[in-house]
Amino acid sequence: MTAARLRRLVLQALPARDGARSRPVWPWALATATLLGLLLALGLVVQDVVHQAAARHADAAARSTALWRCNTVAGRDARQACRNAAGAAVAGRAR
Repeated sequence: MTAARLRRLVLQALPARDGARSRPVWPWALATATLLGLLLALGLVVQDVVHQAAARHADAAARSTALWRCNTVAGRDARQACRNAAGAAVAGRAR
């Protein structure tokens, strides 16, 4: 194979470049912007779910602590009154 023939084969395999782009760039830019927007939305949703889970965990811990303290109070009526007061306090704090 001669050098001229090799050069001709290489030039045939490569696309012709006349200084202009053969394909427009805007579809790729639009796809990239869409992908970045979707990733941002996913990140915000995940962050919101994590915050909700933390709030739910804190609420459950507060209820458990209040119930444990009320169960140590002597007397059935006093325990029930403590539970009612603790439930109202925990519910009011969650809002």
